[in-house]
Amino acid sequence: IGGIQDEMIILMGKTGVGKTFLSLFITNNIWGQLDGPIVYVTNEIGEKKLKKRLDSVVCEFSYSRYRKGLLNKKEESKLKELSKIYKNKSDFYVISGAGKSSSDIEYELLSLEPKLFIVDGLYLTYEGFNDSFKNTMTASRNYQRIISKYGIPGIFTTQMNADNEAKYARAIEEDADIVVRMFQSPNLATDKVMGLEFVKVREERAGDKVYMNWNFDDWIFSEKSYDVAEEEMEVSFTKTLKLKRGKYEK
Repeated sequence: IGGIQDEMIILMGKTGVGKTFLSLFITNNIWGQLDGPIVYVTNEIGEKKLKKRLDSVVCEFSYSRYRKGLLNKKEESKLKELSKIYKNKSDFYVISGAGKSSSDIEYELLSLEPKLFIVDGLYLTYEGFNDSFKNTMTASRNYQRIISKYGIPGIFTTQMNADNEAKYARAIEEDADIVVRMFQSPNLATDKVMGLEFVKVREERAGDKVYMNWNFDDWIFSEKSYDVAEEEMEVSFTKTLKLKRGKYEK
């Protein structure tokens, strides 16, 4: 994403694609460069679960094994050193955003004075409306104002609809400086590959796609090149299977 500036960065994707982990990867990669605390607002999962995911990112071991208590000796050793690792970094505050408005979050940001804040589940911010569209649009505009007013960069995750647009309000994409769309077709999932499309990039060319090795078991994350066009890769495999099955049955 070209480094962290005082800008609004949106990571959008469908349910379960890995938005939370991507936000944690980016955060962990720049953590040591920040001269001040980080505030992570979690709307989608509990604070304890979020902290466990952060542990797995920092220690570079499988979150699934960690959650099930199946870490090997090497991983257990890393976990014991975790307090020392955190001690050498700036503060990381995890706060719940459940039932809170962007104004409530702004108040907490001012008291903690972070150098970066993340909101996991922007579309779940409650602004007092009984309307998901109004809540999402208002939250997006308010977060953009906070970034502009205080010069604090923000990373926001949000859901994506069937048309591959930000769920509930396109205003999210309009307000943001950078929009990254995460996608994973059935064959990408089999190959443990995540597709990232830069839908909007300030002062850069939008539309670029990057394919990443996305291996949580062996903790391998690196760029992967593909010769196959994305359109071919994203064909509905369910439909293809049905066609083949119909042909076979005939």
